Amino acid sequence: MHSIITRYTYVMDLLENLAHNQSHNPRELVICSPREEFLDQILSGQRERQDNLRATQHPDGDEGEEAQNDGASVSGLDFLSPTLSALSTSRFIKLVFCPTVSSLRGYFSSRSPISISTTSYKTTDLIILNLVTQHHSSSEFTFQGLSQTLATIVSASTRMGQVVQLVECKDAKDPANAVSGSALWNAEVPLLSMSIKIGEDGARWGRRTVAVHKIASRWFSAEKSIDRNTTSRAATQRTEIPDSEDEMLI
Repeated sequence: MHSIITRYTYVMDLLENLAHNQSHNPRELVICSPREEFLDQILSGQRERQDNLRATQHPDGDEGEEAQNDGASVSGLDFLSPTLSALSTSRFIKLVFCPTVSSLRGYFSSRSPISISTTSYKTTDLIILNLVTQHHSSSEFTFQGLSQTLATIVSASTRMGQVVQLVECKDAKDPANAVSGSALWNAEVPLLSMSIKIGEDGARWGRRTVAVHKIASRWFSAEKSIDRNTTSRAATQRTEIPDSEDEMLI
């Protein structure tokens, strides 16, 4: 069963888990952002960890000579260091960058077993990072847009025999950013894009919204219960669709 994974707060947490996983099971990590932005997230997360470690070791700010020695130990905690274990595991991880919603859909629409029949590298686990975040910054942050993307991905993964995991991570450069991370699963989205003109008879439906996790629930199960009673800061207050009508849509 495809799943929504919520245990990773930052990109660093996800990558650290992948790097230390010794199963050597081929995996594919599809990143819904440009490569440069992804690298910025890694570096920002690493710097924050190092700053937090130094603050814990020297709460009074009196570092002195000992702090200089600690610098080596902090660097030693960097999981990005090319250890034999990390290098061995990385051979089994395929990275794919899809900087836009259209490129993400195009990537999965073109996939088929025939397209990789000439290679011996076939992944069984597919992790998609920040799909909802990517849609949030576009006109596709709607029931219609998210459904189209998710249906395309599930269809492609079925053809490839892959199990999909969706992961949303917070912005390491701005941890207080409310429109990032797992909170986005509680966000409310309109049924149709605001650019679509609807007549007076359709105005009632045009004002309706549905939670992102309800859209995804057609194909994905949550790793752990998403708290529906907690109002997410990422969710805009709109009129919700009654559950009976949700079932008709989903």
